[in-house]
Amino acid sequence: MSLLSSRGLRNMLIGGASRALYKMDKVRTDGEKGLEELKIAEEEVNNEVTNLKNTYDTALQVASTVGGGTFANFLFGTEDIEYIAAIANMAPDDKNEALGTLKRKFNTLDAEVVNSYEDYTKVSKDKYAEDVNRAKIDKGLKIKSNIGEDTTNFLSKTLFTTPKDIREKEEEIVEGFQAPALVFPGVTKGGFEAISTTPNIKVTEADILRYLGTSIDGFNSVPVTEKTDTQLAFEKSLQQDYLSLTNPQTAPELRTEIINKYYPDVQRSKLDLSMFVEQRTPTPDPDQEEEEVKDFEDLDT
Repeated sequence: MSLLSSRGLRNMLIGGASRALYKMDKVRTDGEKGLEELKIAEEEVNNEVTNLKNTYDTALQVASTVGGGTFANFLFGTEDIEYIAAIANMAPDDKNEALGTLKRKFNTLDAEVVNSYEDYTKVSKDKYAEDVNRAKIDKGLKIKSNIGEDTTNFLSKTLFTTPKDIREKEEEIVEGFQAPALVFPGVTKGGFEAISTTPNIKVTEADILRYLGTSIDGFNSVPVTEKTDTQLAFEKSLQQDYLSLTNPQTAPELRTEIINKYYPDVQRSKLDLSMFVEQRTPTPDPDQEEEEVKDFEDLDT
């Protein structure tokens, strides 16, 4: 077996050098492409984090208006940030209804449970940091290695790694990105006490008609001979009002007058019913549910 000729060896070296130069050039091209992708990712992350910050800042404003403290801790420990922020943009009645519902739930908790919720300022910071990090990962704001899996020796790693100037620019983008800090507004004194726990019960014309119908049925169940003159007069008034509301020809002014006449009583009855249902509704017991599922499975087998 003959030794390689000097020409053959020279051609092999030239070929090897050409391939090495090609690989180095490709690494730089890939690096420049990756740098452009990082710039795009940085812009996308900036946009997403800006929206995140707005949402968190709005939620923190809600925490401020409710007086901060343990109730705010409860809100941030049980509700999504997006929902808390959405409360700020609700109409006044809807806002108080939403906060009133949460306050009623909060008021039923034992002191031990209430005190178990972490400070909402810490919770918001931690959640915000998690969301920012998720945005960076999702948008690809991280440095990628251009070294192939089969490139293992020191010389190859040195020659075919991302060029230093590109690597420094990548690090500047990735490590230089800083999420803007959250704004913690001052707490509104008396904010918690100002939240009404009385449900905002709306009364419709259909509610009025049901009330009138039920009242008339109640009177009809009593023999005429047992009714007083006052009761008979009231029954006649109910019937007339019912007929007026069911008549499409009734003037709007009279319709409004009839609705306003019964509105307070119907609203009060609906409120009493809602409070009764809320008090009677048991809190789900996971252990009990598991036992019921097991009992059902036993029956099925």
